[in-house]
Amino acid sequence: MILNDAAERVTETAALANRFPTMRVFLSGGWSSDTDKGRVSESSFARQALIGMGVAPERIEMEENSRTTFENAVETRKAITPKPGERWLLLTSASHMPRSVAVFREQGLDFIPYPVDYRTRGLAHPLNRPRSTAVGLTNLDLAAHEWIGLFGYWLSGRTKTLMPTPEPSSSTARLTEAVVSFEHDAGRFECRMGRLLVIDIRVRPGARSLAVR
Repeated sequence: MILNDAAERVTETAALANRFPTMRVFLSGGWSSDTDKGRVSESSFARQALIGMGVAPERIEMEENSRTTFENAVETRKAITPKPGERWLLLTSASHMPRSVAVFREQGLDFIPYPVDYRTRGLAHPLNRPRSTAVGLTNLDLAAHEWIGLFGYWLSGRTKTLMPTPEPSSSTARLTEAVVSFEHDAGRFECRMGRLLVIDIRVRPGARSLAVR
């Protein structure tokens, strides 16, 4: 099994699931195109990887109908109806998080963002240069894909905001609480964060590898 730079979506999911055994795991992602049907779906490939990392098969739920981030949110809403008091994490690559948050909110799913797979060091290192020109071009392509996606979803009416911002009354406050609890009080974290959601695991089944779209 070959994992690329986006593999942290899977490895971090496995780490959380193994650390907090009462969490459920939900995978959202089918085939990127109709021509891929008949091969292993994105969710199915991620499920196999998680089982290989020690996550019990019966804990993993998934849907295989979605092809885009918007469809991830729609299909997840059909499969999951969060109960009052439940907390879900929305786990995906940091670059992909704004668009994911926007479409999930449109579906009435205000999950707690849990970004992984960071490609930059943030504002603390504003002049940090990529390791190579190739890496820089890859990051530029990834950023352009997300910006175009955000604009396209907003223009088509799939989202109401061009760039979603934290909601102080919900996501931001809960995320802060979750991080503190996770690092300093595992029992409290497990109680308050009793569900785990993983979205948009991009897989190229023919190559047997994970890939970001």
